[in-house]
Formats: sequence, structure tokens, C-alpha cells
Amino acid sequence: MGAGSTVTGRVVEGIAAKEGTEPEQLELTVHEYLDAEALEQLVDHGRAEWELHTRIGGHDIRVYDDGTVVVDGKPTTESPR
Repeated sequence: MGAGSTVTGRVVEGIAAKEGTEPEQLELTVHEYLDAEALEQLVDHGRAEWELHTRIGGHDIRVYDDGTVVVDGKPTTESPR
């Protein structure tokens, strides 16, 4: 299972793509900003419509109830679920 198979992984990959680097080369740790386990549980819950909006390392991050991740206005390439 690759990093992009989780919501948090898609956030990391989206930020890395915007910065033109590999996820492993990022100078920030997403876990400093988000509780990954709580985010995954929220997406897996799937009973309500919601949107999480935050900023991580200067990037605008949006996560939607269906697992869609948008970084700086661009959806990540891997489709959720």
C-alpha cells in the first residue's frame, strides 16, 4: 500500500508535487499539523458531508468527506477509495 492510498498520504504527495520534490524530501512533517489517524477515521465514517480546510507549510489543503484531497486548488491524482 503506497502513501497515496491514505488521505494523509495524498496530502503529503500533493504538497510534494507543488514543491517539485519527492514526499520523502519535504522539509515539513504533515503529522505536525494533522492527526492522521483522526483524519482517516473521519473519512472512513462517511455518514455526513464535511470539508476540512487547513494550511500546511504555506499550502492550502482541503479534504472532503469522500476522501478527495485538494492542495492549492489542485486535486491529487489518485482518486479516493
